[in-house]
Amino acid sequence: EYIVSPILNMEVIDYLKKSRFPIISGAFSPTEIYNSFHAGSDMIKIFPANLLGIENFKSIQLIMPKLTLMPTGGISSENAREWLNAGADVLVAGSEVFKSNDPVQTIKDFYKFGFSIIKKTPVKKNYILNFANSLGILRKTNFGKLFNVRSVRKASDLAYTSHALSAHTDNPYRRPIPGIQILHCLKNDSIGGHSTLTDGFAVAEYMRKKYAKYFKILSTVKIRFSYQDKNTHLENWGETIQLESDNTIKRVRLSPRLDYVQVFKKDKLDQFYKARSLFIKLCNSKKFMIEFKLSPGDMMLMDNYRTLHGRTKYDMSVGERHLQGCYIEHDSVESKMKKLEANS
Repeated sequence: EYIVSPILNMEVIDYLKKSRFPIISGAFSPTEIYNSFHAGSDMIKIFPANLLGIENFKSIQLIMPKLTLMPTGGISSENAREWLNAGADVLVAGSEVFKSNDPVQTIKDFYKFGFSIIKKTPVKKNYILNFANSLGILRKTNFGKLFNVRSVRKASDLAYTSHALSAHTDNPYRRPIPGIQILHCLKNDSIGGHSTLTDGFAVAEYMRKKYAKYFKILSTVKIRFSYQDKNTHLENWGETIQLESDNTIKRVRLSPRLDYVQVFKKDKLDQFYKARSLFIKLCNSKKFMIEFKLSPGDMMLMDNYRTLHGRTKYDMSVGERHLQGCYIEHDSVESKMKKLEANS
């Protein structure tokens, strides 16, 4: 639990600090930001960030480098990376990121950014199946046509608990790996349970530039992914970073709970785990990860070859978190986009 104040109010900060509530105080000018920090604000909401501008934001970081800042207002999928590179710790984005219910634009956004979110869809159980079939061809798995993401007593997967999930791709043990995952939010009023997304291609390209040796290891060493329950045994092999013949990135795979590394000499094994550890760290870092809370009716599409997803832990004693999910394939979605464009 925490409180966000839209403006700087010293009395509110003082009261909440005495009550031991975390406080995120609103501020705009350097003076307000400075006063918020010294009054005890745990994080400072910069609003409206689009009026302050990225260059002014960088200047504030230079003179007050120890602040934890949360730019809000005017944050979009177009400029989010720039704000993060400028030193933002957290971003708050709304309609600027989750734009359109137009199907062609939704698919284009999906392929541009690796994900897309459609707002205000019907909050009805199993509606996701109608949506998925309207967009592509549904991929049935051993979990059925769809799966329910909520806590259960005897969970067969960490996803069906209230624990945090680090950044991962889904089902790397399948052949072929599902191309697109869809999640539909039905209820999300528990404390916590924020969704996270990471552009795995961006992380891989960063490692190619900054850690070429580790990039080579992750793009050449194949590991085994395996899933077993009382009725199922699935297994597949592949690189963490899989490349095309021209060395462009084809897909990323990351699911540390389900992987197995083949036997290597100690030195090579040590290097692999260092490379893998760095990749995991980057995928879960503020530099590459965005965090937000889905609302009932939100329909989120994720490119399972590119985008890693996860969630923060949530409190089962307060409210409920219930999402439904399913898979469709890239070729059927690409076909849908071409047909829609041809008919427009």
